[in-house]
Amino acid sequence: MLKILFITNYKRDNQFSMEKYSSIHYKLIKNSKSIRIESIPITNIFFQRSNNKYIRSINKYIFFPIYIFFKSFNYNLVHISDNGNAYLKFLIFRKTLITCHDLIPYRFPKNDLKNYIYRNLNRIGMRMSSAIIAVSKSTKRDFKKFISKKKSVEFIYTPYYEKKLKLKKSKKSSEIILLHIGSIFYKNRSLALEIINQLKHENFKLVCIGKLNKKNLQYINKNNLSNIVIEKVNISEYNKIKIIKSSNFLLLTSQYEGYGFPVLEAYKYNIPVISSNKGSLKEIVSKNGLVKKYDCNHFVLKIKELKNNLKMKKKLIKNNTEILKTINNYKNYKNFYTNYYQNIYK
Repeated sequence: MLKILFITNYKRDNQFSMEKYSSIHYKLIKNSKSIRIESIPITNIFFQRSNNKYIRSINKYIFFPIYIFFKSFNYNLVHISDNGNAYLKFLIFRKTLITCHDLIPYRFPKNDLKNYIYRNLNRIGMRMSSAIIAVSKSTKRDFKKFISKKKSVEFIYTPYYEKKLKLKKSKKSSEIILLHIGSIFYKNRSLALEIINQLKHENFKLVCIGKLNKKNLQYINKNNLSNIVIEKVNISEYNKIKIIKSSNFLLLTSQYEGYGFPVLEAYKYNIPVISSNKGSLKEIVSKNGLVKKYDCNHFVLKIKELKNNLKMKKKLIKNNTEILKTINNYKNYKNFYTNYYQNIYK
């Protein structure tokens, strides 16, 4: 039996999409008959409960890699679940698979010394790996562009593996709710605020999951949007799904996405998605939901079009259901990875 060590993200980093991927992958693979997989998160080896950033960094980049160096000898194969932790490969002398989710640090590089070192350690780690799996065609193309043209890269979409939460039925609001998820820069919340500003006289509200920054708040105050922009911070998974289900549209203004779990979450609850066509979004968002041009006016036109055309909206939801059904082929995903693990080892 093939023994695999599956290394997941440092939980204190609060990388929710990465944690979701790791959870889904482990659930789907753990019962495979030909392999045995053990999941282990990056964690503090010393001062385990400490939240001090220096102690965390020392554990994450020095003590944990040393610990993995010894632990990995008990396995045939090591799977690093996030390319952001590819630096671990330096102290792993077993065959290694790395899942590449996105290459944001290379597409939008920060030029300080810390980020320069981080990018290059992970770049070398990915090049040293035995195999790379990308989560989308877009991420595969980016890997070839930023990391290595020569290295072979496979891709497979990650299913949205989660039971439908039992939520109490609630009446839809009389306002039309646009939902925007994520406050990190590439999600482009500023554009979402511009969109709601154009729609503020047409019975729309914008719900933002993730903290509004100083620039966002200044824009809201300047344009008198405080009554129609709602901020939701530090919410549970249950409440996030509850908000998705009560929305009329999921609004994605992203400048880039490596994949996009919120898209699949919206599909599961029949919420139409209106999106930019950046990165992987053009792969997993229905064409009827993509804006033709990446600017405020085209987003507003698409929102109004779907709001006023019920037939088009129903068609969009139907298309989304078919996309989700194709991606959520659990058997195909399990077979792909089980065979891939075996092939890497051979």
